[in-house]
Amino acid sequence: MIVLSKPDSKEATMNLTTTASAPESGGRLSLDGSAELSTNCYFVGNGNRAEVLWSRDDFETLCGRMHNGNAPNDFLMVYRDDSGAPKFAKAHRADADKRVRWTWNSLTGSAKIKTGIGFYPRDKNGRTSWGAIDCDAHNQKDRMRARDLAMKAFQLLVRNPDFWLILGTSGESGGWHLFVFSEQLHPCEEWARLLREVADKIGSPVTKGVLEIFPSDSRGAFAIRAPGTWNPKDDSFGLIAFDNATRNLVSLPKERVISLGIRSTRRDKKVSLPIGEKAHLGLYRGEFGEWATDFAITAQRTRHEKLAQLVGKAFFQTGIAVARRNAEMQHAEANPVPATPLSEHIAEFESLWEGMHTQWRAKLSPREEESLASLTTDNEREAFRILRNWSRTDKTGKADFKVHCKSLGQRLGMTLQGASALRKRFCALGIMRETAP
Repeated sequence: MIVLSKPDSKEATMNLTTTASAPESGGRLSLDGSAELSTNCYFVGNGNRAEVLWSRDDFETLCGRMHNGNAPNDFLMVYRDDSGAPKFAKAHRADADKRVRWTWNSLTGSAKIKTGIGFYPRDKNGRTSWGAIDCDAHNQKDRMRARDLAMKAFQLLVRNPDFWLILGTSGESGGWHLFVFSEQLHPCEEWARLLREVADKIGSPVTKGVLEIFPSDSRGAFAIRAPGTWNPKDDSFGLIAFDNATRNLVSLPKERVISLGIRSTRRDKKVSLPIGEKAHLGLYRGEFGEWATDFAITAQRTRHEKLAQLVGKAFFQTGIAVARRNAEMQHAEANPVPATPLSEHIAEFESLWEGMHTQWRAKLSPREEESLASLTTDNEREAFRILRNWSRTDKTGKADFKVHCKSLGQRLGMTLQGASALRKRFCALGIMRETAP
């Protein structure tokens, strides 16, 4: 049992007007526990141009991750030759960093000559932290098939909170690309197995010209264009329909993003991203998963109200990353589809969360402010907020209350071991003390 001094009044809700390094290679990639397609449809918003959704830094971070720490000239050049024919060629002397900037200028319309860029989902050790599904379209009938396959694959993969997705069109041709990112590097063979499993479940085996996967079973590496970039075949740009990847990639520890990026000066060093056992944890959506329905958007003009209710509940129950993921899922699962795009939905989430935080800080006692100031990481500060709320909502009427490390870890999106370490640190700092084993 853990004890904190408890105030006279209870505080449950308010009215609204980084982690240790992981092993270099991850374990088995998998879908969630559901064996069949969900009966609930995940709706995606209207497609947007990449330069509307992302900043230059967002795009460079995304490309840095997709480059997989490979050599500066190990990428796919996308262009048209002097005769106007589309070309997709492996770079030899070109530099990826410069090509990324040129591609961004093509997106924003400031490049004199359009160009694009693609990447190989494989590093020199045969690992990658991302994969992709390409649903091709060659005529009007193919367009409907490609969209249907992409949506079904999206439905399967979006269930797993440890996958970050970007779904969008490949251009005006009607094809679709679904990119899947994870925090950790996994063997390419494991990614290929996962993507084959997805293809099998949506009823379309991997077939060239219909549904292709990256990485594939072929020993030769094939590249795919970066999301939203220029397609020289039809002189169009892909549109982004769903994205919860770039925000997560940008929020990763800076040094770890750079170490896998095209600007890395340590390309010969084996690195991976922090996740530990996190890949096996499910997204916390209330103790019994009730947030998925309690805060579901099921009618027009209710999106902001439901978001505010979600933030009001989640602020005292989870860390901001877990709450943000709930907000993303809330938008993805909305029926009818909100007119407000995901980017604005999340911007409202951030504003509401900041308002809650300001009100919460104003209610801290001097002693609590001192305890909070002694904490050094975001996880510690978020755990303090959650535990403070638990101490005030315990229904036993006693001075102490239970701290379940597994529940705390789920609410913070961290491992059981990480949550246990937080509890021990709070005791060492004198913020809490153990009253029973």
